[in-house]
Amino acid sequence: MKKYSDRDANSNNNAIAAAVANNYYAGNNGGCFSGECVVQCKEQDGVIREKQLSQVGDYLFVCIHCIVLCSFFLLQVRSGDCLQVVDVAGHVGFSRVLCLAEFQGRFDLLVLPFSRLALTPTHPLRIQGSFVRPCDLSFPMNDDLAAHHTEMPSSLIVDRVFNVVLQHSHVLLCINGMEAVTLAHGFKQAFHPFYSTKQVLTTLKQRPGWKEGHVIVAPHHPLRNQHEY
Repeated sequence: MKKYSDRDANSNNNAIAAAVANNYYAGNNGGCFSGECVVQCKEQDGVIREKQLSQVGDYLFVCIHCIVLCSFFLLQVRSGDCLQVVDVAGHVGFSRVLCLAEFQGRFDLLVLPFSRLALTPTHPLRIQGSFVRPCDLSFPMNDDLAAHHTEMPSSLIVDRVFNVVLQHSHVLLCINGMEAVTLAHGFKQAFHPFYSTKQVLTTLKQRPGWKEGHVIVAPHHPLRNQHEY
């Protein structure tokens, strides 16, 4: 299982430029998660979006210290929603969504066993305190797993994927019970000169839909030029 490190983050820019388009997120087209991955949202002002929640077959409500949580699909996230996150120390909290980014095109996603999290194969996750790429995770094969293929990684082809811009940096989104970075996350251990920094915010703010909290990125108009880092 390969881990990201500060040494990787501090590599010279030429080395990063040569490799980053193919080994981080989904290359030039961006992207991250299937829209049907599940996130946790905090109820705000006594109002739960019943219309949105009704579209999720297995949503549930949980009261934790008088905070009502509701589960729904990532594609249903809206600007202003407070999503459950985890900070560097592992403390659970909430961060407000500034924007939902929808990337359109063709994406080959990796579906992880057990959690059923579907994401681009190189999107950084944090597992047991270390940042890893899903494609580098190892799942030992034994007779039981061989007989139940659902417990092994599988693939999924979709025509759009999603990510979010959160109000806070250096927090990880809780999605399908796992911890994953979001746009402009700021973690050096999962560094990218564009997607993990404020540069992606600057670009998103110039796109139609930013003020409304939903930016659609079409294949013919990516967030960054393919020749840039």
